[in-house]
Amino acid sequence: MDTIEKIKNTKAEGCVTIIMNTHQTRPAIQQDMLTLKNLAKEAEERVLSLYDSKTAEAILRQLKNTINTIDFSRNDKSLILFICAEFGHYLSLPTSVKNRVVIDKTFATRDVYRAMHETTIYYVLALSRKQARLIKAVNDHGEELKNAPFPLFNPEYNKQKAKLSPDDIEEALIVEFFNNVDKALWEVIHNNDLPVVIASEIRNYNIFSKISRLKNKIIGRVPLLHEEAKVHQIVAEARHLVEKNLEKETKKQLSKLEKAINNQRFLTDYTEVWNAIQQGRGRTLFVKKGFHQPAVFVNGHVALIEKVMKDAPLVVEDIIDEMIEKMINQKGEVVFIDGNQLDRFNEIALIVKS
Repeated sequence: MDTIEKIKNTKAEGCVTIIMNTHQTRPAIQQDMLTLKNLAKEAEERVLSLYDSKTAEAILRQLKNTINTIDFSRNDKSLILFICAEFGHYLSLPTSVKNRVVIDKTFATRDVYRAMHETTIYYVLALSRKQARLIKAVNDHGEELKNAPFPLFNPEYNKQKAKLSPDDIEEALIVEFFNNVDKALWEVIHNNDLPVVIASEIRNYNIFSKISRLKNKIIGRVPLLHEEAKVHQIVAEARHLVEKNLEKETKKQLSKLEKAINNQRFLTDYTEVWNAIQQGRGRTLFVKKGFHQPAVFVNGHVALIEKVMKDAPLVVEDIIDEMIEKMINQKGEVVFIDGNQLDRFNEIALIVKS
C-alpha cells in the first residue's frame, strides 16, 4: 500500500492533519518554519486536551519526529502533515491551501485529492540501452528520482556491443536489462494511477512496451534527445503527450455526462446535488477545475454566497470541497473539468446511480 492509500484508509483516535502554505524562496522559508511551529503548538494543545496521556504522548512523538525530517528548501506551494500514534507522514503539494489543524478519527485528505486531480502529475521513463532514468513531473516541472531502484545502468552493454551482432545484443542483453527496468518501474508505481511516458528511440520503445507488465499505465512515447538530456528537456517533450491524453480522457468523461443528461440521471441544482450525495446516490461528481463556492444552509436548502461571513451560523466555507470529501468517503468518482464545459451547470453536475 502506498503512502496516500495508507493515509486515506487510516481510521484511529487522534488523526492529526496539519495543513499549511509554503514557499520556495529563502526569506519565506524561515516564515514557513515559524508557521509550522505555531500550528504544531496548536495541535499539541488540542491533543493534550482530547486524549489520555499515553495516546497524546505517542501522537506528539510522531509529530516531533516528522517535523524533524522536513526539508523546507524542497517544499512546493503547500505542506500537509498526517500524524497519528502509529506513524507520521508529510506531503508537499503544488496547490495553495488554507492553513489549519484538523483532528478527527480520519485524516483530512480533500486538499490532497484536489491537488492530485487539478494538477497534471505523471512519470517519464528516459530509456536507452545503457541506462534508465525515472522522472516524476508536475505540470511542466520534473524531478529525477535518484533513490533506489532508479537510476538503473547496463554496464555490460558496451562490452557486449563489440562482441555480438545487434540481434544477439537485443536477445541476450537488451531484453534482460529492459525486464529489470520494468521490475523497478513496477516497484515504484504499481500502487498509483499516474500515467507513464516513455522517452526513448522507437526500437527501444517497441521492445519495452511489448515486455512491460505496466502496459495499461504507458500512454505513449516521445523522443529522447540523448541519454544525458536535462530533466526539463525530457519533461517538455512529455508534457505535450500527457496533455493530449488528458483531453481524450476529458472527452470520454463528458460523453458519460451527456448520456446521463439524455437519460435524466443527472442533477445540477446545488441542494439536489448535496442531498443526493448525502444519501449515497452520487455516482460521478463533475467539478470545474479550481472552482470553490461558499454557501449557507437555509431551511434545508443550499444558498450560495459570494464570500464567507465570519462566525455566521451554518456557513460552509466551500460547499464543493464538502461534496468532494463525501464522494471520496463513499468511493464515488470526482472528475475535474478544465475550460467552460460546465458553465451551463453553474460549474458542477452529478450523475446519480440508477
